[in-house]
Amino acid sequence: VLPSVAGNVLMSLSDGGLQYFLAGARGSVGLKAGRYMFEVKIVEILNPTEVRSQHARTWTPRQLLRIGVATSTSNLFLGDTSDSCCFDSEGQFTHNKSSATVAQKFAREQVLAVVLNLDPSSPNSNTISLFRDGQRMCQPQKLPEALHGKPLFPAVTWRNLSVHINMGPVPMAKMPFVCRMVQDAAASDVQLASPPKAKDGKYEVVCPVCLPDEGTFEWLDFFLQRHPDYAELSDRKILEWAEASGIWRAKPYGTPTPGFSNDKPDLHFGIPQLDDGGISRILRAIAATQHRNLVLMEVKGNLMKEDREAALKPFNMPHFQRVAQVVIGEPDRMFKERAQAALLKEKQAAADAEFQKKLLEEKQKSLLRKRQRELAVEKRRAERAAKRQKREQEEAERNVAQEAAGDEQKDDGEKEEEKKVEEESDDDEEEGKMEEDPPEPQPPKVELTEEEKRCWFKTPAVPDLTPSVFGSCFTQFTIPSKEEGFDEIRYEWDRKTKCADYFKEWLLTKKLVTRVEEPTPSDAFQQQHVAWQTQVQRWRQVQFDWKEAQAKAKAEKAAKKDGEKKEGDEAAASAEATAPEAEAKSEDVGRATEAQAMEEDLEEGPLDDEDLDVFGVASICDVGKGQPLFARWTWEDWALLSLRWELHALAHFFRKDASDPERGYVHVDHLPFYYTRYFRKVISPSAYGVETLEQLLGFVSDSVYITPKRCVESHLSEDLDSFDIFAKLTEECRRERLLLIDSGDDRAVLAFSQVVLGAAMARGAPARPPAPGLVPTR
Repeated sequence: VLPSVAGNVLMSLSDGGLQYFLAGARGSVGLKAGRYMFEVKIVEILNPTEVRSQHARTWTPRQLLRIGVATSTSNLFLGDTSDSCCFDSEGQFTHNKSSATVAQKFAREQVLAVVLNLDPSSPNSNTISLFRDGQRMCQPQKLPEALHGKPLFPAVTWRNLSVHINMGPVPMAKMPFVCRMVQDAAASDVQLASPPKAKDGKYEVVCPVCLPDEGTFEWLDFFLQRHPDYAELSDRKILEWAEASGIWRAKPYGTPTPGFSNDKPDLHFGIPQLDDGGISRILRAIAATQHRNLVLMEVKGNLMKEDREAALKPFNMPHFQRVAQVVIGEPDRMFKERAQAALLKEKQAAADAEFQKKLLEEKQKSLLRKRQRELAVEKRRAERAAKRQKREQEEAERNVAQEAAGDEQKDDGEKEEEKKVEEESDDDEEEGKMEEDPPEPQPPKVELTEEEKRCWFKTPAVPDLTPSVFGSCFTQFTIPSKEEGFDEIRYEWDRKTKCADYFKEWLLTKKLVTRVEEPTPSDAFQQQHVAWQTQVQRWRQVQFDWKEAQAKAKAEKAAKKDGEKKEGDEAAASAEATAPEAEAKSEDVGRATEAQAMEEDLEEGPLDDEDLDVFGVASICDVGKGQPLFARWTWEDWALLSLRWELHALAHFFRKDASDPERGYVHVDHLPFYYTRYFRKVISPSAYGVETLEQLLGFVSDSVYITPKRCVESHLSEDLDSFDIFAKLTEECRRERLLLIDSGDDRAVLAFSQVVLGAAMARGAPARPPAPGLVPTR
């Protein structure tokens, strides 16, 4: 609002998108008795240039005027709340967002007079009337009950207009009756609003420094409630201003928008002047010229040194006291009580909603059962009516026959049947009566758990900062100091030293649990990864060669058995062999037995020894008789081998690659993200037949573990002479798993997904693995 030099003309700003917002002003003299009036005249209609996207809607009316009265604590948007009422240029009378058409529209150069009648002796007491050029435009409108007995201040709200305000003592238009103006009101009938007083001649510019999601805006709302003379400058207030001004946007107001936060809500309206964020800068520039107390609210900006210094520069003026309000640490008792009350209210609302949902379901089921019973009764009644009609017809025919024969007696069977039908009819009447509905139960009263009572802050439905914004800048958060330009630093909850300790512990915790958005694997990791892939391929080649040798030996054994059988058949055919021939045959059988023993030795090796010391093996490629340690491995074992080394390498190299040593830890919640960035593939618990990452890490607990702070660490040293230890751990785990399965423990059976973990691994090994020393391509 720009007041004129004369002080009685109000103009609205129209630069930077402000032409879309409503402006407002309220008088400093409140009326509490008598009958008084004030006048308003539109002296200029503004038509600023508008630029909007093709998806934005045209809003109407472009020019708007509201005139009325409000209490001293009301906002400047007349008619939006219960503590104000007004007439507008569309001819409507509005209170608490409820409107009714009571008059014609009014336009430029018309003198509009608002008459407020608070005289108890008048027949129109507690009413408000509107006159145009001295002529009544509508019947007196009753003041809402919420405004009775309160001092009411003249107020005006407008958009794209310049308006002339006349408080008296002489009216611009002659009225049909004598009515004093506000400026001429008796001192006993008015109450003066005390303007905000400057402390020591200076107004305060407060920068709240709060940690995200730790009662930030709850504290601010409570602060503004206790200090109504402070004006908040923030994006959330701009959004509230846009909603009160009727600016349309695609996303309904009050609906959380993904990707936005409480600190930076969605301010996209399809209007370039508003979408570029320039209105926030304009408002701060204008606020620096005002003499009033301000709150500069930005969660992220107020936590960063450079942003704080930039925000304070426009307010480096003699009439401002720049204050940093540090709201960090354990809150005071009053805040805790408010937070727990809000949490209890939210919990009760959720319980009530669930209760009403179940109650509605029960009512629907009850109505369905009642309707089914009614249909069953109607069906039985119809069947009995048909039987009764049939019986009456038969009885009529029988009576005719009896009259002809002179016999009028009914046999006992017919009487019994009539009695039975009458009893069944009575039962239907009793069953068909409407059951009285039981009294509606009341929802249960909820209570806070002990854990909830220990909670200091209520988790907001919308975060104060989005995860991406928080993760990219929280390491730069600092506590303010006077060197940044502050005249005073106040600590709201904890003293300076305790507040610094709390902040340091909070920052360290956030470094552990907050994801590093752009981790970059180092060249050292890439070289180690290539070396690992090469080594695994060599091991698989050794296993492949050993299996081929086994298969070849088995084939030779089978061919030899076939040859022996053929020779045996021929020997049986020549029953008259000489004794020397018998001795030769005996020698052949002995040689066959010896060859069979040698072949059995090929099939059985050191791995079949239960007492084999896996970790004492000198060479994992030959534990004896040419048998490798991984000879019996299936594709699941190879998957576990890779998982062991990958998690071990990730834990060590992520710490080395991190720019901040305090952030060099792989938190369990971010393990899938880091794993994908380092190995370019997805790790999923479901692929390993489990539900959680903790269960997945349990497969390789001999290599990695989860710390009390839920970070993944390796049991093994970073400097290893070879990769053999991972193969030995995998073999030891395989042997223990087989023992558990043999003992009947079905939980030891692996349920890995071959499709997810890879078709090549699912087949156990490729048909022809790459030659040793070659790295497989992706």
